Amino acid sequence: MEKSWCIPKMLDFVSYHEPLGAVLAVCTALLFLLALVILGIFIRHHHTPIIQASNHQLSYLLLSSLVRCFLCPFLFIGHRGPFTCAVDQAAFGVTFTTCVSTVLAKPAAVLATFQPPDQIPRLGGWRGHFSLTNLCALWVIRWPPWPVSSTEPGTTMMVKCDEGSLELFYAMLGYLGLLGLLSLLVTFRTCWLPDPFNEAKHFTLSMCVCSCVWPSFIPAHMSTQGKDTVAVEVFAILASAAGLMSCLFFPKCYIILLHPEKNPKEKMLVNELLFIKHLEQYLAHSKN
Repeated sequence: MEKSWCIPKMLDFVSYHEPLGAVLAVCTALLFLLALVILGIFIRHHHTPIIQASNHQLSYLLLSSLVRCFLCPFLFIGHRGPFTCAVDQAAFGVTFTTCVSTVLAKPAAVLATFQPPDQIPRLGGWRGHFSLTNLCALWVIRWPPWPVSSTEPGTTMMVKCDEGSLELFYAMLGYLGLLGLLSLLVTFRTCWLPDPFNEAKHFTLSMCVCSCVWPSFIPAHMSTQGKDTVAVEVFAILASAAGLMSCLFFPKCYIILLHPEKNPKEKMLVNELLFIKHLEQYLAHSKN
């Protein structure tokens, strides 16, 4: 049989008009709006003790980073063009690094009160964040991911993005993994601090969620094809960001909105006195 004609193929991608794309888009939009609502609650109640005691500047930075995280899945849904392919992975890497660095900074600041600064790891500092930002910028400018079409037989042709530079892609994932592991270790070391002003338990829980999501993402990402690969990437982004938001901010919003009697101004003075008492005990124990 002579091959005398061409068989037309339909472009196949995760569209907003199909159930999979619609569900992912709706979940992303709802989480984005929820993060904005929580940010508004924190700004409106910034004078309350529960927010003042948790370093509200870092809380604003973390919430704004989560808002940007929830915008990243929109780069993965729809027809993949040169721009979306070039920036989607790098944009999420930089944004999520800001989230994890902020999570690390809050317990590290408390830990610095009890330990010398030279004993606190520096991997999650802003130098590391800027280094990853420069790495991602180099990746996007010099070896950007590019849309490619699958060559499998059939009537459909899947539009996907290659990785551009696999070395830089895995370098970004490796840094995120090391940063997440460091954050988990630092938050775990501060769990023994007094509960009234200590958020380490919430931080530890949030990092445990991320530690469960991303190791399971790598084999799932490598074993899927076509639309399922995009769905796995979007799910990993939403699950990790939602885990951080729910573990860190839902308990505070619960107290602020439903139990304001647990958040009186006098509580801040009690927390400060309790902190000074435990600090004096720790210093006395260290001298002995």
